[in-house]
Amino acid sequence: MDKRNIVVAWAENCSGPGWRNTLIWYIERLPDGKLEQNCLQPEEQTRDMLNIFSYSAMSASQLTNMVSNKLNKDEKKCGKPLKEGHIKKGGVNQAPKKPKLGIKPPAQKPTGG
Repeated sequence: MDKRNIVVAWAENCSGPGWRNTLIWYIERLPDGKLEQNCLQPEEQTRDMLNIFSYSAMSASQLTNMVSNKLNKDEKKCGKPLKEGHIKKGGVNQAPKKPKLGIKPPAQKPTGG
């Protein structure tokens, strides 16, 4: 069996009226190159995962807020919505193609012949 390719994982405390859950989310790259988001429920988490859960949840929450603030600030600056990322909430999508850098090769001088 091939090793599963986990791209990133983070912890999240979730709650609502009358319920609470502590999830570890992860993004996995499937053999066809698509990305899939899944989570581990508390009963699936190891002792080591539980030991660092609060650190991951805190840093993920803070980083999410920082990224949100940055993107919202940039959106106001340019006056139009930013493009969506390559991971859609609740779904699977292909990774984006590498951006073109806009660098043109130097012009070739014609050679006499």
